[in-house]
Amino acid sequence: MFEPGMALSWGPFTIPVSWLGLLTGAIGYYLWMRWTVKGKERQTTKQFFDDLLSAVLVGFVVYKLWPLVEETDTFLHNPAALLLYSGGAYAVEAALVAAIGWFIYRTRKERWRGWQTTEWMLAGVIWLIMADALMVREYGAVVDWGWSVGEITYAPLNLIDLVLTGCLAVVVHVLPKKVWSERDRVGMILIGLGLVRLVRSLWSPPAADAILWGLSLGDLLFLLGLFVGMGLFLFPQRS
Repeated sequence: MFEPGMALSWGPFTIPVSWLGLLTGAIGYYLWMRWTVKGKERQTTKQFFDDLLSAVLVGFVVYKLWPLVEETDTFLHNPAALLLYSGGAYAVEAALVAAIGWFIYRTRKERWRGWQTTEWMLAGVIWLIMADALMVREYGAVVDWGWSVGEITYAPLNLIDLVLTGCLAVVVHVLPKKVWSERDRVGMILIGLGLVRLVRSLWSPPAADAILWGLSLGDLLFLLGLFVGMGLFLFPQRS
């Protein structure tokens, strides 16, 4: 496993290990989808991945050009400087909003089945979490077990994520589709991801980027997903 913040250098290129984890998760997710999806859904998955890739590209472009929004005058006078800079304050959030917005636009235009698409997206989230947890260490609160740094031992948050999310993936994969509808499976995944986040919070240090109630944006999103998943079971779809 790599330490957080590390980067791999290859000639003039530098790749953060976190990106490597995301790339590993994306490849694993793609291969898993090709293995599990059969029959007529194959063509649908091809369209799904085409739109997903275009959304990723939209998010990347927004992230790369975000310095132009923050320092417009600087980069208008020296456009070549954009090659050296990317990101900035709220760049990740802006990139996510742009990517998600583009993907929703594409899926609504093609009139896909919403629950199926949502299930595939959440499966991708599971793969990305597991790949990142497998590649990069994450240090939690000071405990008696876990990752040691000198004489101090920290909770291995990435291993907690890996074990719990892996169990969730196995449970969802073995659920019989004839018994569990796509809507129920989406609810199950949302509840599972929310519970994983709650369990890991037992060993997490206070969020440095807390925005509400001491919770980070990621914590709030998973908590919202937990409530949405519970709502899908408490208020079944009317036939």
